[in-house]
This record gives sequence, C-alpha cells and structure tokens, in this order.
Amino acid sequence: MKRIFIILILGMMVTSCEQEFLSVKPSSNIIRPQTLEDLEQILDNNLVINVSGVLQRIASDEYYIASPEIWQGLFSSTQRNAYLWKADPYEGETNIKDWDNLYTVIFYANSVLDELSRIDGQQQKKSDIRGRALFIRAYALFDLVNTFAPFYDTKSATIDSGVPIRLSADINQTEKRATVKTCYERIITDLDEAAKLISAKTPPVLRTRPSKAAVYALLSKVYFFMQDFEKAQTYASTCLSLYSTITDFNQLQTNTDQPFQGNNDDVIYYTTQVMDYTTTSGVGSLTGNYIGIDTELIKLYEPADIRPQVFFNKNSQGRNYRKMMYGSVSNNLYPFTGLATDEIYLIKAECLARIGELAESKNTLLQLLQKRFPKGHNFGIDKLDQHDLIERVLLERRKELVWRSTRWTELKRINALGHKRVLKREFKGEVYELSLDNANATFPIPENELIHLF
Repeated sequence: MKRIFIILILGMMVTSCEQEFLSVKPSSNIIRPQTLEDLEQILDNNLVINVSGVLQRIASDEYYIASPEIWQGLFSSTQRNAYLWKADPYEGETNIKDWDNLYTVIFYANSVLDELSRIDGQQQKKSDIRGRALFIRAYALFDLVNTFAPFYDTKSATIDSGVPIRLSADINQTEKRATVKTCYERIITDLDEAAKLISAKTPPVLRTRPSKAAVYALLSKVYFFMQDFEKAQTYASTCLSLYSTITDFNQLQTNTDQPFQGNNDDVIYYTTQVMDYTTTSGVGSLTGNYIGIDTELIKLYEPADIRPQVFFNKNSQGRNYRKMMYGSVSNNLYPFTGLATDEIYLIKAECLARIGELAESKNTLLQLLQKRFPKGHNFGIDKLDQHDLIERVLLERRKELVWRSTRWTELKRINALGHKRVLKREFKGEVYELSLDNANATFPIPENELIHLF
C-alpha cells in the first residue's frame, strides 16, 4: 500500500489525536494515489472503513453492569455516564470515536471521490469505485446522524439540527450542521447513485465491500426510519430478490462460544463497532466478568427458540454474556454491526403489516422464524390482527437483533411511532430513568467540535 495517501494514515489520523477532527490540516508531504488499484486499497482498509459507533450500544437496555465497583473502575467517564444516560456523557473527554472515526471514514470516501476524476482507467472499474465510495460515505453519515441528532420526525426534520455533511476531503472547507432532513436527503442521494454504479449484485467474497444488495438494504433501513413504509418495503424486497440467504440455526453448533464462521452467509455488508469500551460492549466470555445480558430480555425467548443457545452463554458467576457473532475481519471481541438478511426480513415484515398487507407480512416473518425454531413448530401467527402482528414483529426484532447496535435507535423509532418506552436502571440505590423523547436520548456533539459548527 505504498502509494496510498500518507495523509490518510499519518497526516490526519495521528494528528486528530491532538486536535479537533474537523480542523486538522494534514501534512503536505504526501504520496498521492496513481492508479485505480490504489483507490481500491484505500476503500479496502477494513480496520478504518468498516466500522460504526459504540455509544448507542453502551446506552441500550440490553445489559447491566455487574456491580458499582466495576462501573467505578471503568477507564472512561464517557463509558460510565452513557450507561446512566447522563446529560453530559463526556465530562470533558475528547477524541470521541463515534465522531472522529466515522468522519475519518467519510474523509477516506471523499478522498477517493476527489481523486477519481484525475486518474485514468477502465470506466466500469471507475464506476464501481465511485459507487463503493458513495455507499461508504452514506453508511457513515447515517450512523452519525442517528447518534448525534434527534430521530427523524416528519414534523420537525426540516428544523432539527443534524450533523455536518462533508462532500470533499479538503480540510480547509468548513461545514455547519445540516438539518436532519438534509442529512437524510444526502444519504439517499448517495445511495441512489451507488445503486446505479456498483456492479456486484450480491455480496462479494469480501463482504466488507458493498454490493447492490447492500445499497438496497441500507435504503430500506433509511426509509424505515423515515416511516415511509411503502418505500422501505420496496427496497427490502429488492434487496431480498438479489440476496436472501438465512442461516438455519438448527444446523449450528450451540455448545461453542463461536457458532458463526467468518463471511457468514447472512451478512450483506460487514461492519463492526469501533474498537473501544470492550468491557461494556464487546462479545465473548471475557465480558461476563463485567456485565450481564438483561435478564428480562432472556425471559422473552420461548422454550423451543434456538436463539438463546446460539446467542448466549453463562459464566461461573451466573451471568449471561453474548457469544461471538458473525466472524470478524479484525477482532472477535467487537460485535457485528453491519447489514444482514435477518434484519431486512424483519423490516419487510413490519412494513407490510403497517400498510395492511397482513398475509404477506406473516409469510415474510415465517421465512425467518422457521430458521430459528425446530421444524414443525407452531408459531401461532395465522390469526393475528394488524396490531398484534406489528407487536409480534417488534418482539422478534428485540430477540433477533441483539448486540448489533440497533437497539438504541429501535427504542427511539418505536417511541416516535407511539410505542412509548421509559428506560430504567437501578444503580447504587438510585433509579435512573430515560424517556426516549427526552433530549438525553440524543448524544451531544463533543464540545471540542462544536466551536467549528456554529
């Protein structure tokens, strides 16, 4: 990778540890990419590109910290405060990875997009690279807006403050916060173009690379959050028409902490959380020394459900922990956060239920559940009316998408739809509560970044 931007590795990433991310001026002593292969290598740097944030994972209600002593011993104030939904989670800490690392991803994508026009090469390959870069930028922006901005509300999205939209790698260009609506419009614009450019229809061998199926999966998720259920269902169906494989849990080894293998068939696009806060957001038996899976979540599974055997194990202290997930490219201590077929089936099933297509919704849901229960199991969904069917899909989302960094946005989403939730934690003799329409359900932009945004 000798020809890859030194700027990307040294000039920006290292100096960003000392300065605010959006104001970093990289070194002019760089080696510029000369070929399309160089640009591909930038996008294939999965340790940097294929990541998503961790704060949503820490704040969710999927787990509990084992004791006040363990909580007190956590290295980071952000980690402690996010667990208790404090209004100021950072307490002066800077270099928040959910912000820095995701804007690093956008910087990489923009660098490739900026360089493409000056490099000659085969047109189809150039189109593929441009499509991949657009998808990567959209994916990172979607993560940022869901962490640092209010959840999409059709009544207020035009005035709610989102995050800066960076469309160039030029560090001298400064961007103010866009509205939530503008952020979503940019995400959709990038994905619409990416769908036309990326040639791979189904997930390639390297599932860290996006495909058309991945583009449509993300579009379905974007419109799902916007409560446009017609479009969300359409894109989910398009994705599944290209790629619909679901692992049959009846075929998995459940007596191991690593039931899934690398490049698991369910994965449409692979990302993992940024490498931070392992004790409260990692996977594997080590985390059982610090946290336990929420006992109320464990109780939701029916006796015949295979998922608890696949997802969880119990340590010597009697606490459940999350087993290893879809095989990691870099480190199995960090959970899978990408796009997979099970989530797309659930998006399609819920959308169909909400628009009144109950029979097709039930059929879609059954296609997933039949891979999660022993053959011949009676699921009891035939006679469900619309309300009860929606509630059943919400329940299955809760049980299926565990530890995937979806729960926090899921709570905000169903709150926006009228399924009101108030989170509670009892800790050190105090009860902490969080209403999901409370401002505390949106993580503040780090203070050291705010001076550049107003």
